Amino acid sequence: MWRGTAVKLHHTGHIMISSRRAFALVGRGVSYMHHVSGINDKKNVQAPFSMLHSQRLVTHQKLSRIRCPLRYESSTERSVTSSATDMESGEKPSETTKNYFTLLGIVPRFAVDDKELKSAYKTLMAGVHPDRFATKSEEERELKHTEASDITRAYGVIRDPLDRAVHLLELAGIPFDETSSGDLVGMEFLMQIMEIREDVEAASSDEDLQKLLDANKNRIVTTIGELQKSFEEPNFEEAVRQTACLRYWNRAEETVREKMSEIN
Repeated sequence: MWRGTAVKLHHTGHIMISSRRAFALVGRGVSYMHHVSGINDKKNVQAPFSMLHSQRLVTHQKLSRIRCPLRYESSTERSVTSSATDMESGEKPSETTKNYFTLLGIVPRFAVDDKELKSAYKTLMAGVHPDRFATKSEEERELKHTEASDITRAYGVIRDPLDRAVHLLELAGIPFDETSSGDLVGMEFLMQIMEIREDVEAASSDEDLQKLLDANKNRIVTTIGELQKSFEEPNFEEAVRQTACLRYWNRAEETVREKMSEIN
């Protein structure tokens, strides 16, 4: 018995099939019901093939407008914020967007050296430690408290690959819209997400879940590698797509870990 998605064949009623089979039928113009907009989403969304095709065209048109050349010196050694003025098209970064790379004093690029990042963070935090301003005015203490919060926030964003990618896109004038992730990754990818969800639901032991977790970690590593390549070229259309993929893989990992905690 196939488990998975309910598919409605035109003029033939309902049958139950797996997500792999559903994808094959979609290619022949079959309507289907799915709930892959997010790993943890429970809503069913009806998406006829014709609608999906239209969405792909719209997505392609949107992405074609944000493929703006952001030129770096020596790959990505030049500041993203400064390079924004070299864009031939696309939006400029918002004046209110904080450049966390500049705040920490490190080069704005996706490939970040962990030791350099930690060293910059510790040095800056030492400079705003409350003990150093215990005798200062309340206004100055509050100012240093705000600086410490900004430094901590910057460190948290840059050390996380997904947040770092989103931040780099923001600095390039390409804000990442999480609500459009499903459109960006395409149907085949969404079907893969559905299959992972089915496998997680069917898993009944830590061993099964660990295998799923290991496989997903490999996907995350691969996607991070593709992200680095996209930012170095730079190819922002691909960077946006890979960012959306990484968001799904992270959610998949969360789902596996949640199932592990339920079993234990």
